[in-house]
This record gives sequence, C-alpha cells and structure tokens, in this order.
Amino acid sequence: MVPRLLVVTDPALMGDDPVGAVRDLLNASVAPSWMLQWRDKATPVRETYARLLALGRAPVPIVVNDRVDVALAVQCGVHLTEASLPTRVVRSLLPERAWIGRSTHSLDAAVRAEAEGADYVVFGPVFDTPSKRSYGAPVGLQALGEATRSLRIPILAIGGIGRDEIPLCLDAGAHGVALIRAVWAAEDRKVALTNLLSALHSGT
Repeated sequence: MVPRLLVVTDPALMGDDPVGAVRDLLNASVAPSWMLQWRDKATPVRETYARLLALGRAPVPIVVNDRVDVALAVQCGVHLTEASLPTRVVRSLLPERAWIGRSTHSLDAAVRAEAEGADYVVFGPVFDTPSKRSYGAPVGLQALGEATRSLRIPILAIGGIGRDEIPLCLDAGAHGVALIRAVWAAEDRKVALTNLLSALHSGT
C-alpha cells in the first residue's frame, strides 16, 4: 500500500547535512506511515549514491528521483519525471517489489503513467508554490478531482499544500499528498511531520 504522505527532499531547505535531516525525521515518526523521495538534481550522482547508502535500511520506503542506476545500486524505488524513461522500460529493469512513481502535470500524463505500470502518480501543482512555478499555472482542485476519477492507482497531490490544504485534496479524491516546504521549511520539522500525518489520517 502506497503511504499517504510523500516527503520530497529539498537540499536548499535542509541545511548542510541532508542525511542527518532525514534521519531526524525517521527517528521522529511511526513507520511506514510515510515515504521519502530523495530529490537533489544539483548533486553529482556519486554523492547521491553515497548519501542514500549512509541512510542505511530506512524504516520508510525510499524512491530516488529519476536515477534508475542509483535505485538499482541501493535497492530502492524510483520516482520518474514526465521527461524520464517510459515507466514500462524502468519496470523491466527494477526488481518487481520496487516502487515506481511518476510526476505528472496533466490528466493525459497521469493516464499514460498508469497505463505504463506506475504504482502511483504525483499530480500538480494543485496550488501555487515557488518550487513548481516552472511547470505553469496551478492545475487546481477540479483537475485533481478529474484525475482521481480517471485513475485506479493512488494519486498524491503536490504544490502549495500544507495542513489546511490536505482536507481539500482528500475531498477531491487524492490518496494523499507530496510535500516539500511544509516539512523542510517548518520551524520544528518533527512536529510538522506529526501534524501533517494526523491531518492525513483524520481527514481534517
């Protein structure tokens, strides 16, 4: 079962020790109530590999952004972008148990990801957020609802989502949410994670 919360890393918000920042969250939560997407486009692949190795056997599922080679090397899942290899190709390379997700920004892309064998899709940006403005205007809750009615696999909403927006996304049919700033920009990340998980599982 895909967890309802996907925490996406952002090195710009995590300080000088991203591995330590993730470990702090892992020590503060009840596994496997969330999953981690290791996303760091600016770091050389060798360093990404080393950081994931340093995490060791995490108590939550991990997917690495776009790097199928790293996923194979550290035996984790992979999260693909719309520009990544086709899902079916990646599926043929990874172990059967490995999760494959894909970011999508339109209904057509989400439908295609499901047809190619993705385990889940991240859909958005639903609301405005600085990290997603390069993808265009927010798609909104109506588009999220249309996507959830069109797909059978879990959809995680992303983009400008905090505790107050979680019920809106769930009401639109989302399985859960993917978050960046709501966790990493929080004054107390452990408290933020706990509150976000509570909102997800209570629907409020």
